[in-house]
Amino acid sequence: MKYDVTSKGLLNRAFNLSLITVIYNLIEGIASTFYGSEDETLALFGFGADSFVEVISGLGIAHILR
Repeated sequence: MKYDVTSKGLLNRAFNLSLITVIYNLIEGIASTFYGSEDETLALFGFGADSFVEVISGLGIAHILR
């Protein structure tokens, strides 16, 4: 597999990875907070809340890269 090691190629790759991170953590956060509240599990609910913090971080990185 050949990688584009130009500056533009690396920025595009980093941007795509940040979007994947945002989408994954959004799904993970929704599922964790839902099941954490259903089962009354504070640890699982907190894990979901942490995922939303990571979504905000990923959006900030995506904004910087664009």
